[in-house]
Amino acid sequence: MVKGMKDRIKARFNVSVAEVGETELWQRATLGVACVSGSKAAAGETLDHVMDLVRSNTSVDVIGHQVEII
Repeated sequence: MVKGMKDRIKARFNVSVAEVGETELWQRATLGVACVSGSKAAAGETLDHVMDLVRSNTSVDVIGHQVEII
């Protein structure tokens, strides 16, 4: 499931995705998503769309997310 989600995110958006935590638990995954953009607004919009895609998957329960734009 995690690999499929990562592949869908990568295919739809121009971002990098990696499983960054909880790799030993089969019930949970922590994904890190990174994008590069010329504006904070565009980066934020892209990350919002990524979250929309993840949340649209009925097999996934999002228990938290954090966005950091630098």
